Amino acid sequence: MKGRLVPVGFLLFSLFLAVVLYGAMPSRMVTHWGIDGLPNGWMDKFWGLAVYPLMNLLLLLVYYGVPVLEPRKKNLEAFRKDYDRLMMWIFGVLNYIFILSFVYNLGVVFDMGKMVIPALGLLYVAIGMILPRSKQNFMVGIRTPWSLASEKVWQKTHFFGGRLFVFAGLLTIGSVFLPSRWGFFILIGSMLLVTLLTVVYSWKVYRRETK
Repeated sequence: MKGRLVPVGFLLFSLFLAVVLYGAMPSRMVTHWGIDGLPNGWMDKFWGLAVYPLMNLLLLLVYYGVPVLEPRKKNLEAFRKDYDRLMMWIFGVLNYIFILSFVYNLGVVFDMGKMVIPALGLLYVAIGMILPRSKQNFMVGIRTPWSLASEKVWQKTHFFGGRLFVFAGLLTIGSVFLPSRWGFFILIGSMLLVTLLTVVYSWKVYRRETK
């Protein structure tokens, strides 16, 4: 139960950091970077800092709201520890990206893509490790019409999808040795391919199971 308060800590830390750094930030902060890793979007420093705790607050509401809204609460509770781990990974990567943006705006110039893309690849790997342990529910996981219709299809779909997520994550992490533009394409392209293959696999398993 104590671990479930960690997201509140992220929120409070983000509020503290936004207040402390307000005076040190430029009047217009870089808030967006292109696929080449270079800045291409700016925002007034109030909103540039405010978006950090606001995103944590939104994610916090999702984290606590999903178990309440989930119709199959017993199934979600059956893998609640893994759900918590998944959300901690998402919180961690999100806050890592925000801290990078603050460091950049303090004058430390670096290739943002080289720093962010491997972290997202690591998140893919974490998702892939957790998916096979999920139980059938409407809020978390690969929710195709076929996986929701059959527990067996759900299990097979998530085992298959989990392996693909791990592979996509490792591929994305490896892209750090390539130009940022290629890393971005691998990040997005691998996810689109994983989604397509998993949906097709789920449909094929359902057809096989119902014959």
